[in-house]
Amino acid sequence: MTSWGSVRAGLVAPFRRREPVVLWPGESLGVGNLLYLWLRAYTRQNQGENVRALRTAKSSHWAKWFPDAVSAFTIDRADLSFFNPRIVGPLYQRFSEDFSAQELESFIDEFVLRQGSPFGDLVASTEPVGDLAINIRRGDYYSNARFRGRYSFDVVEYVRTALQQAEADAQVSRVLIVSDDLEWCRLKLAPVLTDVDVVYPDADADPARQLALLAVAPRLILTNSTFSYWAAYLSNRVHAVDGSKSNHDQVYAPWFHSREWNEGEADQLDPRWSIVRTIPGGWDG
Repeated sequence: MTSWGSVRAGLVAPFRRREPVVLWPGESLGVGNLLYLWLRAYTRQNQGENVRALRTAKSSHWAKWFPDAVSAFTIDRADLSFFNPRIVGPLYQRFSEDFSAQELESFIDEFVLRQGSPFGDLVASTEPVGDLAINIRRGDYYSNARFRGRYSFDVVEYVRTALQQAEADAQVSRVLIVSDDLEWCRLKLAPVLTDVDVVYPDADADPARQLALLAVAPRLILTNSTFSYWAAYLSNRVHAVDGSKSNHDQVYAPWFHSREWNEGEADQLDPRWSIVRTIPGGWDG
């Protein structure tokens, strides 16, 4: 059945021709999703189009760390007109389809890690804590039944598999765990991390500090989170020696992202990363 919202959108669309075109994120979207939308605005603006993302409460919060991006690529609701076209739904996260590797790297260099910018300076002043970092996404992926059906998998078996792969490539002696549920990590991952020194961020480390810690990590194990993906994108730039050589093959990422699209396969992944394609019991185990 066609919803009234879609009917209304179709009726008003012919009248909405005033620039900018506005990408319309939900208020619940976190910094990982927002960065993809700002990247989309960046790529379209570079092609001569006037595109911005609606400024949400969360994007305003991150303006402290990314002031240039929020200024250049978002628009306040108060500045909208009825005549501005709105694009609702797409998140523009497909690597090599919605953005190229070069566009991603340029966006990061200019608007995320630029020397003299707040977040760029935070990263520059952050020292790696371990020789490998693991980012575990829990939160509403597991507490919300609807999201659990979309995103959940056996994280313990995945970490075990990814860690074995990492250890086969190079010795792992000290692991930093960054997560929105450190108590779960301490309890569930202890049997997997028996032979390494495990450390955690300081108790007062906010999400920006956590992202910086992941960005400077020389090696990473990700979960199926946009926060994880951006941590790896940033790490690849932090550790880039030249235009092509970086730590891409030292990023271990799950093949799986969501059961809602693309037959489960994550399309946010840089193909230069080391992809964990299977785990014991499968992604639905």
